[in-house]
Amino acid sequence: MWRELVCRPVVAGFVGLVGGLSLGYSPWFGSAVLLLLIGLRMTASSGWLLILFTIGFALRPVPEPFITIEGGSFQGTVTVASVPNVTRSGLSCLVKSESRLYGLRLPPGSALNLGDQAQVTARIRPISDPRFRSRGEVGWLEPLAPIEARTSPFPLWRWGTTVRGSFLGFLERFAEPRLYGLIAALCFNVTSDLSADLSENLSRCGLIHLISTGGLHIFLVAGAVAWLLSQFPISRGWQLAALLALVVVYAAAAGFRPPMVRSLIMIALFLSAYLIRREPDGLTLLSLAGIAYLVWSPESVANVGFQLSYLAVGGLLLFGRATPTGDSPALWNVVVVRGKDLARASLIATLVTAPAVAYHFHRLSLVAPITNLLVVPVVTPVIVGALISWLAFFVSPAIAVGLLKVLVEPLAAWMLLVTEKIGGLPFSAIEFAPVPAVGAALATILIFTIWRPRRRSSDE
Repeated sequence: MWRELVCRPVVAGFVGLVGGLSLGYSPWFGSAVLLLLIGLRMTASSGWLLILFTIGFALRPVPEPFITIEGGSFQGTVTVASVPNVTRSGLSCLVKSESRLYGLRLPPGSALNLGDQAQVTARIRPISDPRFRSRGEVGWLEPLAPIEARTSPFPLWRWGTTVRGSFLGFLERFAEPRLYGLIAALCFNVTSDLSADLSENLSRCGLIHLISTGGLHIFLVAGAVAWLLSQFPISRGWQLAALLALVVVYAAAAGFRPPMVRSLIMIALFLSAYLIRREPDGLTLLSLAGIAYLVWSPESVANVGFQLSYLAVGGLLLFGRATPTGDSPALWNVVVVRGKDLARASLIATLVTAPAVAYHFHRLSLVAPITNLLVVPVVTPVIVGALISWLAFFVSPAIAVGLLKVLVEPLAAWMLLVTEKIGGLPFSAIEFAPVPAVGAALATILIFTIWRPRRRSSDE
């Protein structure tokens, strides 16, 4: 692992930036990062690490004591700080006013979107769900009068919500009710129709990341769109431009969450490497994406989604590998080899994120490697199949509904069955007392230090 820091200055710089930003929350990790300078000595990596550490220290967020407003009224101008999410009663989004963050409840069909400003008169409701407190809101705003909005001229977010609304309308008309919520959550992070029991079972199975649209979903959609575009007689440059544009619209429709931004930056860097005829390096791209995102949003260094996303992808890049199948492999051989690769990837992602999961959630799933092996192979057909079904509806409703019923729903039903049966087992997960931050950080560092370089074969 030491060699990776010496030979990849950008990776060392990313570690330095994370260390500098972390000083706003705890001195332990930031101090440990500075110790790397002794080992790196006078190399390019030590320069990158020191420069980015200094930038991180300058940008470090200063955590404020959590406050919540228990009631009262609100009147003033707010700026929408997130793409609206679908809820059981309509829409909701984050808004900012005078450096304070609020949740805002919106009626169905509201035109408000990220970057818009609005004049709001509302009642302030206290926050009861601790999940929302972790984002920094001080209360919920329930409008008492129609909202006067000044919309932003940037149309991307509106395109995204239009796409999401059309897709959900298609599902609501034709999908089986018990599967509607799962498919909507998989495709666009719409979790309002998931039952509490299903959400709990997904967590106990270690599958909750599948309904939290992020990097995995972006890469799945990007792969499907890339294959589709390759079937048309379009130059490679225009194909890549169209691919990036369509994936950005999909990310906007799914909420433009932090893991999506990271994935979009990685895809853009990967495509640029292709255009200049260079082989992209996964760790360098991951680190560049992380540097860009953390400079833009320094407080994300403490976000659990950011941490789990980077740990999982970094672990897969270091420990994972694709086993070659030969020049003319038999179908069964391909299935067995790819099954082993998937099992290895599932185990790697579970292990490298275990300390962070234990720290943030005080729970570990004991069945995650098994459930991911059973469920992850069908995620791509469900997401891509559902999106193709929706698009096909504009051409041939019969084909669209047939694809939904024959392919998407049976696979979604399989996911539901695995989640309910295994997640309901009493030993599927263990819960324990809070884990100290220092212990979680040391355990994560220890896991990554056991990595050893592996020479690639000519078939890989």
